[in-house]
Amino acid sequence: MKTIIKLLLAGTVLINLLMTGCTVISKKPPMTKIKYGMTRGEVIDILDAPNRILQEKTWRKALIPWKTENDYRTVYYYEGLGSVEFDREGSKVVQNITYAEKENGRNFL
Repeated sequence: MKTIIKLLLAGTVLINLLMTGCTVISKKPPMTKIKYGMTRGEVIDILDAPNRILQEKTWRKALIPWKTENDYRTVYYYEGLGSVEFDREGSKVVQNITYAEKENGRNFL
């Protein structure tokens, strides 16, 4: 009887070790899932709504204002993660990704 209990306990411990060893916990921040060419909708599906959205003039708009009517870029800012910039064309896809920098254990953008 004692042998059976010892075998059951050993089997339980072995199963627990195998199950926890097979569990993979992703430690990558969600910002790493963002890829160039993704649409705004795809970015929001992954990161949720941004903390801040800015629409800024591009360098071309500042340099040649009479030739570039709609030359603005849209930037989504995510606190602690970084920012995602969308192109100024009609396709509105990811053009630039900036990751937040860590300083003294805190994220800064």
